[in-house]
Amino acid sequence: MMWPWSQQSRVLWLEPNRALTTLFGGFLVVAGTGVLVATYLYQEGRWPESWPPQYVGPAGLDAAALAGTLVVLIGAILAVVSGQRWYINRIVIGMSKNPALRGLLPDWSRPMRVRTAAVVPYLRTDRVPGKLPKPRRLQPVDSQHNIIGRPPLHIAYLRLFENQPRGRTFIQGAWREFGYVYLLRSAYSVTPSEYRRLRQRGIASGFVNSPARLRATWARSVRAPAYRGYRVFKNISATSIRTWDQYGGYEPVAVLCSGHYWRQAVDELLREVDAVLLDLSGFRPSNEGTGYELQRTIDLVPIERVVFLMDAFSDEKFLRGVVQDAWTRMAPDSPNSGPHPRTAYFAATDRFVTTVQRDEKGRETQRQTRLVARRSETRRLAAWLQTWLEGMPPVRRPPPPGGDRPLQWQLPITAISVAAVVVGALGLLAPFVIPRVIDGPGPGPTPGKQLNLIAVPDLRGQPEAAALNVLGAAGFTPVVEYDATAAGASGRVVDLKPAPGTRLDVGATVTIVVARHGATLRTVPRLVGRPVDQAVEILRDRGLRVGDRSYENSSARGDVVLRSTPAAGAKVQPGRTVDLILATGSNTIPDVRRMTFTDASERLRQAGFEPTERAVEPSGDAPGTVIDQKPRGVVAEVGSTVELLVARSPVSDPPSAPVTLPPSN
Repeated sequence: MMWPWSQQSRVLWLEPNRALTTLFGGFLVVAGTGVLVATYLYQEGRWPESWPPQYVGPAGLDAAALAGTLVVLIGAILAVVSGQRWYINRIVIGMSKNPALRGLLPDWSRPMRVRTAAVVPYLRTDRVPGKLPKPRRLQPVDSQHNIIGRPPLHIAYLRLFENQPRGRTFIQGAWREFGYVYLLRSAYSVTPSEYRRLRQRGIASGFVNSPARLRATWARSVRAPAYRGYRVFKNISATSIRTWDQYGGYEPVAVLCSGHYWRQAVDELLREVDAVLLDLSGFRPSNEGTGYELQRTIDLVPIERVVFLMDAFSDEKFLRGVVQDAWTRMAPDSPNSGPHPRTAYFAATDRFVTTVQRDEKGRETQRQTRLVARRSETRRLAAWLQTWLEGMPPVRRPPPPGGDRPLQWQLPITAISVAAVVVGALGLLAPFVIPRVIDGPGPGPTPGKQLNLIAVPDLRGQPEAAALNVLGAAGFTPVVEYDATAAGASGRVVDLKPAPGTRLDVGATVTIVVARHGATLRTVPRLVGRPVDQAVEILRDRGLRVGDRSYENSSARGDVVLRSTPAAGAKVQPGRTVDLILATGSNTIPDVRRMTFTDASERLRQAGFEPTERAVEPSGDAPGTVIDQKPRGVVAEVGSTVELLVARSPVSDPPSAPVTLPPSN
């Protein structure tokens, strides 16, 4: 395959890197110094007479000296600033891979995987729906609500480190208005002041090199959102990123990992976030780091939670092939494995803006192309993504910080709240834990295993909110079911699954059944024929949630609802999940040979295909009969054309005119 360098890598050359800028600055210094030396020689009369120019006036010499001085100053500034960051980058990379640092750490490297999933489903790659609706009712962000009034998302942004334009436009876009953005930092983002602190405190102090330190860094970085204003980010890219946040924004969470731990950090990050934005703009086969991130994204994250980003000049066909290739190598325990087809979405963001400068005669003197963020476009895309994610099970993670208080007040208030919850939980759990500690473990697991089990408390008769708090403090994952026919006070727990006293592992699911008398039952709406994003909106408006999504081949276009469980018209409790069966956008082409062209055309249209006719010479078949078809019996995209070879009517000789003989005499 010929690599499309000119298009796929175009974005990488929009902004020069530190190395090229340093070399260019050095060239300017040399050129400016040469002009100053030539001016001095000419003024002192040491300029060779055979060299042009033969005569330059005093004004010309002064202008040449001033121009040479300016060129030297500009070149020196570029060389010093860029050279310093270039030098720091090389030093930081070496420090992150220092064998002495690696000897201080556990071995976090992942073993080479040789097995793939037993069942790799069919993957359909598609663009995000065309004209996305504009979000309504925009509001300033806070700790509990993003710009569209919904809970803030946790988003992982993975990209090429050397793609500086895309890193800049991503931060300048609307993603930070929708939630916390997590990303890994490159060595280019280390500022001189950070480098000095790194040298003073030691090598290991500046790098995240363990799961505990990674989570501690996340906890320190997730703060209350910033309000409306002008923002400058200095530790994300090789250059400072400046942007104006009209509605405020959440602070990006950037982590600098050691060279021996970044792969493990990627895995930890993918397990924690709601969505993954994998930017393949500028991707080339030599980008092994981004290739690893792509493979682990498919291994660990449901593909419905992933959006692949690209720019306007990206080779989309090549990128789809890269994703398909990684899809075939998914891990055996990947959440994407299984028999049902899946869909991967691509989205092109940002735009290229070219500025042309001309002189007074209209001649072009300078042309500059720059990548510009389109916040309104990414705002539509982010709103679509959040609506899409709301129909999926939530991702378990530690709760985000509450309120908009400054950080120094959050820590003592959080400590007091945690202490109060722990004391209350111990008071409720004491009747169940203390007797078992005194009596010792009964029959069943061994004593070593028994220490990791917790008894389910008896919460019958407790209010729903109190029961959820107790279960969460005890280490369980609570789930609520409502029963309109249960005996007991409305809003109180009437039963637990499993029964109270059952000993379970930490993190196990415990279902509480809550009486809900007088609750208004909800009717499952008719969703057949609607796009899945519209179906999610309708269910949310009715107080229902989307459950499992499965796919089937049919004549409908992709991601259209074929049926739901429970079916339309069913009466269910508020908050009940509704499973959706969606169309893959593909179907099997039926065999219509030996049918008439009219019947065959009708059959193909019912299957979602468009027939075309080509008449051929009959071979014993009745005229108008389909002799053959191309293709048949294969799975193809809905709307594809199927060519039918139809026997034409035999051409008979025209009747000859009767011959009239002249009358005989």
